[in-house]
Amino acid sequence: MPEFYKGCFLCALAEDLLIPERCFDCACPEIIRQNWLHSLGWYFTRFRREYQHSKWSRAISLAKRNSFPLISTFSRILSFYLSRRLSYLRPCYVTNVPAYYSATGLFPECSSFTARLLLNSVAGLTQDKGWTFTGDLFVQTREKTIKQHCCRSDAERKRNISNLYVLSDPHMVKDANVILIDDVVTSGATLNECARVLYEAKARSVTALTLAKTARKTKPILTRQGGAYVLER
Repeated sequence: MPEFYKGCFLCALAEDLLIPERCFDCACPEIIRQNWLHSLGWYFTRFRREYQHSKWSRAISLAKRNSFPLISTFSRILSFYLSRRLSYLRPCYVTNVPAYYSATGLFPECSSFTARLLLNSVAGLTQDKGWTFTGDLFVQTREKTIKQHCCRSDAERKRNISNLYVLSDPHMVKDANVILIDDVVTSGATLNECARVLYEAKARSVTALTLAKTARKTKPILTRQGGAYVLER
């Protein structure tokens, strides 16, 4: 922890609550790997009973309010995970899930802005060669109908984010590995849309790295239509 943070309450909270719980050298059962998605824990919303017993969730809630000491701590954890668990992807582009801006262009969604802060902090911490950090890979093409967290179903989340982004330089990611950094994944609609755009630009592989995956009370409903699974909820 940087010397000038010592004595800060939030920094002490980060050291006391986060670091002792996480040991990435062992097979930590809280690390969630689902194909291309790597999440470092579960996130319980404040309305869930488990929230009060989840130090990880409470710390992420503070980070979403742009608590810089906590963002610094989370960035060290992400940097460590990149170097130890995802080093096989190098050379690789690392970018954040793009922040959505309002029509005025002044007010990004808080959660998306947190992802950008995490990326900038990780870029300053990661000294290994082979990582190329860029925060300007995606360009927003239109305004969202509603904010993602206001959507009432996974299908609505998917429609809301559809065709929202294009790449600023499609040739840059051709035949390249790309890692997407985000704070919390809920339905995966935004990550999937970003991955779709990257694969259309001929990216070799796309990997998502998030601090947490939202623990949900009900599983999404998938129905089979014409040889493919379609998201119903």
